[in-house]
Amino acid sequence: EKPVVAQVGTLAASAGYMIATATDHIVARKSSIVGSIGVLIQYPDVSGLMNKLGVKLEEVKSSPLKASPSPFKPTNDDERTMVRKLILDSYD
Repeated sequence: EKPVVAQVGTLAASAGYMIATATDHIVARKSSIVGSIGVLIQYPDVSGLMNKLGVKLEEVKSSPLKASPSPFKPTNDDERTMVRKLILDSYD
């Protein structure tokens, strides 16, 4: 097997650094910015638009947190707690 090397010119932050960490070696300049791994989940809340258009969401779930978070309704506290736990577990 040949070693895989990531070369950083200017910047490898967040997802760029995460990808680089999958290699055998990371080579960077003294002036390169390397690091800053974080975890982020973003999703829109289009429930107001759906209400304005008269669109109603119907759903059948196997558990209360299935398919959460959903862009079709505001996030409740239980959903937000679950998403935060996923983020923190991924970050560790």
